Amino acid sequence: MARKPWQEVAKIAQQARDRSIAQVQPPVPDVPLDLPLNVSDIPRQLLTPAEVEITETAPEILAQSLASGKLTSVEVVNAFLRRAALAQKLVSLTCC
Repeated sequence: MARKPWQEVAKIAQQARDRSIAQVQPPVPDVPLDLPLNVSDIPRQLLTPAEVEITETAPEILAQSLASGKLTSVEVVNAFLRRAALAQKLVSLTCC
């Protein structure tokens, strides 16, 4: 079996990544093309305040919020999914 060149493997992986990000709902906002050197504030600019709060909360506090019913597992998973998808967009924009 012939091996594919790394460029082809990378292209397939990038396409799979892009298809996955496109399925996130609501859609992940596009990142600005003119990025600052420090992009750590981008999530606060592009995600909802609730998503930022959830993804920046300590795990033990999240566990308490889930146990008490203050947050649902769907809310927590979606917040982390959207933040991860945003991070992927930032990485692909800055390195590729």
